Amino acid sequence: MQAIIPKLRERREGTIIHVTSSATLAPKPLVAAYTASKTAIEGFTSSLGHELKDFRTRMKLVEPGYGPVTSFTAHSRSASRD
Repeated sequence: MQAIIPKLRERREGTIIHVTSSATLAPKPLVAAYTASKTAIEGFTSSLGHELKDFRTRMKLVEPGYGPVTSFTAHSRSASRD
């Protein structure tokens, strides 16, 4: 962010895209730190959007959905059985 924001201010336009997670939509057990970090990205994105609005810089947030075949899901299932 420190490197790109000055360039976007000079150009007076741009888009910054942050990737977060749909995990922020509904709390789940065993993923508190993950959910907290993704929620922080969402708050940062929203606040920065207000700060950069006068420079015509847009903030976009991508929230990928559930991926049942990922190793993250497999690890969550095995940890919840222990």
